[in-house]
Amino acid sequence: MNYFVYGEEEINYLKSKDQRLGTAIDMIGHIYRGTIPDLFTALVRIIVDQQISARAAETVWQRILVKYGEITPQKLSEANPEDIQALGLTMKKAVYINETAEKVMSGDLDLEALRYKTDEEVCLELSKLNGIGLWTAEMFLIFSMQRSNIISF
Repeated sequence: MNYFVYGEEEINYLKSKDQRLGTAIDMIGHIYRGTIPDLFTALVRIIVDQQISARAAETVWQRILVKYGEITPQKLSEANPEDIQALGLTMKKAVYINETAEKVMSGDLDLEALRYKTDEEVCLELSKLNGIGLWTAEMFLIFSMQRSNIISF
């Protein structure tokens, strides 16, 4: 499992900005928040997770893993959206996943190039995709690309 990386410098900064936050940080301790370093897998997972409970999202994600194994653009671009939907997603989400995979396969979306773009450029690029808005792009920046200066409203 990969975890979001942060250390004493980041903790001390946050504690210095807000006393109540500092108290909470001391009480809770280090948080191990999983990340998905593979950008395509992360994007699919974020689409799956949108607007459903964590438990429901995990159930659907496990079904996807059982059906497709490794999550790749090729597998999901070739998948029928109805088959993706049957795993517990809405048809819209199934189509968003399939379309995103097709864009990666065609070269219209170069996920690896996103690693070298600014936060704003990544958000603009991802927001062109159906089903991805600013909030989702920011979650992608935080929990896949591990960009630490993102605050999503």
